[in-house]
Amino acid sequence: MSAAAIELVTLALRDRIAEALTDPGVTPAGKPAVFVGPLDAPGAQDQRVVLFLHRIATNAELRNQIYRQRSAEGSEAWEVHERAVPLDLHFLITSTQTPESTQTRDLASLRDLGRIVLALHEQPLIAGRIAGGQASTLILEQLSAEDLSRLWSLFPTVNCRTSLTYLLSPVWLVPATSPPGAPVVEEIYGTRTRVGA
Repeated sequence: MSAAAIELVTLALRDRIAEALTDPGVTPAGKPAVFVGPLDAPGAQDQRVVLFLHRIATNAELRNQIYRQRSAEGSEAWEVHERAVPLDLHFLITSTQTPESTQTRDLASLRDLGRIVLALHEQPLIAGRIAGGQASTLILEQLSAEDLSRLWSLFPTVNCRTSLTYLLSPVWLVPATSPPGAPVVEEIYGTRTRVGA
């Protein structure tokens, strides 16, 4: 996957959240809006949910590993990328329900967050064509009070709201000019076979 990986998986996550909030029988055109961006961006509070990518980090465990990817969906051939960059993406998901009553709003927000947790728990993979042919796993993060305080300090004009934080990992960035890796060597019945040679 190219540099578009971050955008593609973010859009796939946005669509997964919108689907979780869509009531049965509602047509796709009636899906609730999910705003991608910071909570204090213009228009963010007019949406039902805000999805904010607040941190991108290199995956330390995979940093020195070679990334192998299927050449095409359903293909048996592999592409090997030696200079791919594995990333961890950290998302903040906040419900911004705005009924007239504050209590009604808060309860509706909690209900939305529950639906999102269930949907992402049942389908934790962002994979296939929508993710550019790779597979990334969603994990509900447990942030400390200090980390949450730092995160919310990014939005001084927005009141703190109950939110979810998710890690999506790994997301691989493959350089467009990535040279092909060495042929994969597999050991079969005690002999070493060079695949693709």
